[in-house]
Amino acid sequence: MFRIVHLLSAVALALVLVACEDDPPTTSHGDVPLEFPNGVGSSWTYDYADSIAVAADSVVVSIVGLKSLPRYGLAKIWQREFVNAGFVDSQYVVESGDTIKIYGTAPFPNLITVLLPLEVGNSWTSSPGMIDTTTITDAGQVRIFEPITRTRYRLRRQWSDLESSEDSEIWLVPDVGIFFMHLNATAPMSGQAVNETWKLVDYHIQE
Repeated sequence: MFRIVHLLSAVALALVLVACEDDPPTTSHGDVPLEFPNGVGSSWTYDYADSIAVAADSVVVSIVGLKSLPRYGLAKIWQREFVNAGFVDSQYVVESGDTIKIYGTAPFPNLITVLLPLEVGNSWTSSPGMIDTTTITDAGQVRIFEPITRTRYRLRRQWSDLESSEDSEIWLVPDVGIFFMHLNATAPMSGQAVNETWKLVDYHIQE
């Protein structure tokens, strides 16, 4: 089955690494870092583009409530609104100890797994029984508030099965969330492919 990850990069690689240079994102939380913010009421706005579909949009990702997933437990509902396209879908985020799992729609395939704490060199598998590895490759600085910079961690996820493959890169910033994502997935047998970028332009964290 062909699985294409949308996120919050995404999201989602020949990657152009970009820091936000326009109006800085806004936040209303305190000074205690959250490695993976996941509070109901939090929201993120992204500039989204898919070079293969020749599509661009503004996407608002909002945590709107809770949902019990069969076999996976209680999850936060991440609603994604593609503003220009007039399209809304949802993803589901489950927290269990040091593990964050992001699921898509029914039957809730595991889109990505994040293991905390975020440390360079850490590596894990997301889907037992197939080639599916995520590695924190490096850390660096990105500008969120001028002139303040924050540490970002770059995650690279690579997976493949008999029908498709993906090479994704996600930047996580503690206390902020997903800052940048590049998703590159192909399914040669079906002729499907995506090459998406997600760039954070605004956010609000609700603890």
